[in-house]
Amino acid sequence: MIKNLLSIDIDYCLHANDIVDLFDILTSKCVNVDEDKILFSQYHIDVLDLIKKIHHPLSIYNVDLHHDIFYENQTSIAEVKSGVVSSADWVLWCLLNKRVESYTWIKQHNSEEFSEDMLELFNKASNYEDNYGIVDSRNVVFSSKKAFAHKRDENFIKQKPKIFTETRALESLKNLEFDYIFVCLSPDYTPKENFFLYDLCKLGVSRIIKNRNIAKKIREGVEL
Repeated sequence: MIKNLLSIDIDYCLHANDIVDLFDILTSKCVNVDEDKILFSQYHIDVLDLIKKIHHPLSIYNVDLHHDIFYENQTSIAEVKSGVVSSADWVLWCLLNKRVESYTWIKQHNSEEFSEDMLELFNKASNYEDNYGIVDSRNVVFSSKKAFAHKRDENFIKQKPKIFTETRALESLKNLEFDYIFVCLSPDYTPKENFFLYDLCKLGVSRIIKNRNIAKKIREGVEL
């Protein structure tokens, strides 16, 4: 069974109407999601704490100013494959380690575009020659040149997912139900005047969960 993951980055909000739309999306979609399947964090990389617990095929919906798949000028596929992951390439990690059926990026009109040809790069990288691909890592020092290696016929990604882009957050998500929700602040990209929205989202979700738990106890006849 395919599980739907909604990932929201506060840096998506560039205008007042974005703030309203995002809060509307979150508070309406979290109503039927289990409390332990909702995660808030400062940085987008922490979505992997949630994703690593999911053992089903995934459809990912990412409301974000950035696509977070992969930026060649910031890292290498070899680094991500070896586990050196950042908020800029967590989607690539998912492609390498999870069965991702589809990835939908809900972006802004002025977001940096990505080409679907990017996935062809993954496919070309899927078959290595017999020599080793050596990781030039900023964060990890390997003691062996065999630190990163792939057999000639080893698949590099689990499967080639369908890639979609949308610019209408409310419209593209209104008919979807989600199994997991993640929200991050991204303080390096979100204007400080929008930081309040992260706290507002946390408060809104916590109130919804609290009221839901109270209603459940009432239905079960538990004394409050």
